[in-house]
Amino acid sequence: MKKILSVILSLLITVQLAIIIPALASSQSGEAAGALLINDFSEYSLVMQLDGSNDFRNAVDWAGEWSIVDDVSAVGGKYLRYKHKNNTSNWSSCLFTSAANPTGSAKADGSFQLEADSKYKLTIRYRVSGITTQGNSLRLVL
Repeated sequence: MKKILSVILSLLITVQLAIIIPALASSQSGEAAGALLINDFSEYSLVMQLDGSNDFRNAVDWAGEWSIVDDVSAVGGKYLRYKHKNNTSNWSSCLFTSAANPTGSAKADGSFQLEADSKYKLTIRYRVSGITTQGNSLRLVL
């Protein structure tokens, strides 16, 4: 009986070590390390106006219009839409930026918190439509 218990206990310890050691070896420190950060625009709020003297806009509408659009085929049921104005000669990248976090906040509250010296994989899903002139380019600013 002692021999059977000893064998069972040895097997349990071996199985636990086989699970725990690889998990510890691949773990990273920090709140965001290893986390899946998803911005599905379901809670996103567009802010395009100044708030007093503080500029906490998450998008500017000088060269086009931003909106959150319902779409059942999009993750979260919504996506961020940008419609460029007819003046396509305005190419400055700062005109096409928006805050990439779940709420759209331009402040640290509600934003993704990234860790220093950590690696992240960024996946961006987008849809391009309505291009009517030659020379349009997709500008992605991180």
